[in-house]
Parts: sequence; C-alpha cells; structure tokens
Amino acid sequence: MSVAILIPSTGYVPVEFAVSLVLGVSNTRVKTSIITNKAPGVDLSRNALVINALKTDAEYFLFWDTDVIPFRYTEDGRLEPFIGVVQYMYDLAESKRERIVSGVYFGKNGMPTIYNVDIDRYVKTGELDWKPYGIVLGKQYYVDAIGLGLALIHRSVFEDLEYPWFKYIFEYKDGRVFEVSEDIYFSINARKRGYRILVDTSIFGKHIMEGYMLHDGRVEVLG
Repeated sequence: MSVAILIPSTGYVPVEFAVSLVLGVSNTRVKTSIITNKAPGVDLSRNALVINALKTDAEYFLFWDTDVIPFRYTEDGRLEPFIGVVQYMYDLAESKRERIVSGVYFGKNGMPTIYNVDIDRYVKTGELDWKPYGIVLGKQYYVDAIGLGLALIHRSVFEDLEYPWFKYIFEYKDGRVFEVSEDIYFSINARKRGYRILVDTSIFGKHIMEGYMLHDGRVEVLG
C-alpha cells in the first residue's frame, strides 16, 4: 500500500503548492514517496519520473503538477482545501478497481481538462478529434482523456504500455497545425489498451497560471 508522488518541476514552486503537498502527505495512511524531475519538456519529465518510480515498490503513481492546488467540492457547493486528497484518490481507485483516476481542473482556455475522443476513428484513420466535456462538479465520469495535473495511475499501466508513455506532438500538415499534448497522448494509448479513466470532479484543482488562478469559471489575481 504505497503511492509515489511524481512532480515535474519547472524550477518554480508556488508556496500554495508546497503547503498542499505537505498537508497531503501528512494526512494519509498509505506510504508515500516523492520523486521530482526537471527536463526541457514536460513529456520528457513525465517519462523520466515514471522510469524512476518503476524502480521503487510504489503501487500507484500520483502525478501532481506544481501549478495545481487540490480543493474538495463539498455537497453544499463549497470549495475547501483537500488535505486528504492522496488517501481519497487511493481509496477511490481501490474501491472502484480502476487503474486510472483523476480530479479535474480548468486549462488555459477556461475549459475542464477532461476530453472526449473518438478512439475508434483514431485507431482506423489516425485522425484525432478531441473536445472538452461539459461537467457538473461533485460527480464521477468515465472519459477518454485527461490532463495529468492531479491523476493517480497504477504502475501496471506503465508496465503494460510501450515507451515512451508520454509524447508531445506538434506538426504542420496541409496548412493546419496538429497538436497533441503529452497527457492526451498517454490517455489515448491507455484507452486503446482497454483501460478506463475515472474522473471524480469533487477533486477540484485550482490551476495557477502566470499569476492567475482559474476555478469555477472565474479568475482570481494572486497577490
């Protein structure tokens, strides 16, 4: 019963993240370890983190980005700091017998980072069409792809999938830009192998971006 927390570093760690990490590790019954890595690209960093994590005895790997602060969406519609997020996500994965579970946060476009992908079309044609889901906070969804800012994944998924697990793709074809982020790349390959992705939107990550924090459709200036 152990979780390795994998943190891709940008060289800057917000105080809010440091505090939430300490509280998350302190308020869990499972054995935890922390692995960090800094690389030129987030895809390279995530791959290196998994390589190192596979050398440990950790059962689950928790990807936790330094710009995502976990909050809990309560039944009465409030957001409160989620100090028990590590234990909650572990218990969720175990109780649901799922290998990939995630919270939700809003991306730079103001949309939730959970996506619908036509997997069959992608397998047959190589064409990728993905779009954000519309969600209600406090619910659980099975989705096709996720952002990996706060996601718990069983080690067996990486032992099963081919390396590289993460790859950022940016191509220019026929006058169009084709871009796939490393987390969507991973999600698609996991779905192709038959893994389900469970998102619990009561796990809500406040996303810190360049001095702003996006959540619940609003923008707060950090000061």
